[in-house]
Amino acid sequence: MPTRRDESRTISIRTVGLAIAAVMTLAVGVLLLFAITRSDAASGDGAQTGSRAPADILGATPDAPEPGAADEGVLASEDGRIELFDEGDNVVQVLSYARFEPLEAGRFRIASPRALVRLEGGWTAEVRAESGQLLQRQSRREPESGWFRGDLRVFLYDRPIEEIDAAPERRPEPAVSLFTESLSFNTVMGELRMPDAVRIVADGLTYEGRAVTIVFSEQDRKLLYLRIDETDYLRFEADQRADAEGRADTGRRADAATAPAEPDDSFETEPRDVLYRAVLDGPVRLANGPRVVDADRLELWARTRGGSFPAGAIRDLFTDAAPRPDAPSSGRASAPGAGSGAASSGPNDPVTLTWNGATEVRPLESRPSELARDHLFARFSASGAAPVRVRDSSIDAYADAPSLEYGFTSRRLLLSGSGPRSVVMRLVNRGETHSSRFDADLGEGLAWISGAGALRAIGDSAHTAIGEEPAPRDISWRGRADMRFDDADGRIALREARFTDGVLARERDASVSGESMRIEFATAPGDTVSITRVVVDDNARADAGPDGRLTADRIDVAFRDAPEA
Repeated sequence: MPTRRDESRTISIRTVGLAIAAVMTLAVGVLLLFAITRSDAASGDGAQTGSRAPADILGATPDAPEPGAADEGVLASEDGRIELFDEGDNVVQVLSYARFEPLEAGRFRIASPRALVRLEGGWTAEVRAESGQLLQRQSRREPESGWFRGDLRVFLYDRPIEEIDAAPERRPEPAVSLFTESLSFNTVMGELRMPDAVRIVADGLTYEGRAVTIVFSEQDRKLLYLRIDETDYLRFEADQRADAEGRADTGRRADAATAPAEPDDSFETEPRDVLYRAVLDGPVRLANGPRVVDADRLELWARTRGGSFPAGAIRDLFTDAAPRPDAPSSGRASAPGAGSGAASSGPNDPVTLTWNGATEVRPLESRPSELARDHLFARFSASGAAPVRVRDSSIDAYADAPSLEYGFTSRRLLLSGSGPRSVVMRLVNRGETHSSRFDADLGEGLAWISGAGALRAIGDSAHTAIGEEPAPRDISWRGRADMRFDDADGRIALREARFTDGVLARERDASVSGESMRIEFATAPGDTVSITRVVVDDNARADAGPDGRLTADRIDVAFRDAPEA
């Protein structure tokens, strides 16, 4: 069933593909120039125009000259400009150059090539370089190979080609910019190389790396393989992106106010999903304000639709929801190692991804399990003795695990390992937990540990004087643990924890045990998490040592105005 085309102008995987396509268009554009000068024998002092479609011009290309001799049918020209139109007399390419010069054996040199190219969705690409050279074999419709060198730049504009060409001095800021020194390509092998440093700047995004190799299908130009030998960093700054999107929206609103109404025929068939897998060899570091993830390797899976992520595919890590109104709000008995709620990084803190190994990207033929519920899925993994480590310096906390997984659509988080104590989460000087895995659904405010585990107080929270043996202050279970939390402005507040199957809680000489235990929490002033209620069910037993013992089917204790523990 036809669906309305998404007219949003967000930067996406499509724009990266457009940048590659725009660079290739420069090579094809020079071939068009070659075809026109060859068939018309133009000296090319001024602007040249044509009303034929590009395919017609390409089809008119005569055979290449014999090897070893310059092409006698093509004259050198200077300061040329060519405008190419489609069947509807719409400009599709504007090509210009300082000098065009035929060489021997089907080779052609061009000085200061520049091209404007109409792209899908109202986008325009601009490509510039200081020089280029192409090889045109007999009966081929595009250059077989070639190179461009010297200050190679590719700009992508979210504006129509007529607007970009009409007023060069008033061009808007490009949505995507690519800078490098040289590029070589081979259309027979379907390969494009950028051996020098590459810098890409988009709305709020900056990437720097070097030695890029792209393998593409010669027939439809689809990506088959991408490799980057070295990467310096990838940085995302939300405030810059918001500013850029605001400027673009303002410009589009101004255009809409003055442009005549056009019939709405923006319908197309349902776009199909395109799948990718990327591998980033490390060490890898992801940093966002006080939060840092360190790993040996990062794998990414992406499911795009129509060349971009659909709305809602990448959701915010934390919500701005206020705490639930039914959450307990009184009592000050502190939980072992509970401490403060987790402070988030600021909403505009940049997200920086750095790694110094190779990067490889390949398309996938079928949807993997990683993309069952997500459009973007990440897995950080450790290959040596050091685990994946997540640190939050704002609360002096960290987590260690052999693997960390996160789904950007489902907002599901998983820390996992192979042993019962392979996942460690620690609030320094407060508490720590050991388990084989830890799951969380950040969207629903739920977290759980499937299997046995323990939470124990450490440091000051253990109430141990200098020289004393640590007194037991912990909770252990043999079944599972389930937690419910709220987050407001990214600050996580624990509301409830449930433990099942052989639960034992110890506080120095006292202990409470049962088949299940529920603990309710509240956040006191200063973000201190406090216990307000403890409910123990099935074979409940409380042992206060010399002060007595209590057994019952249920023990229900509420804390009101209790002194600090």
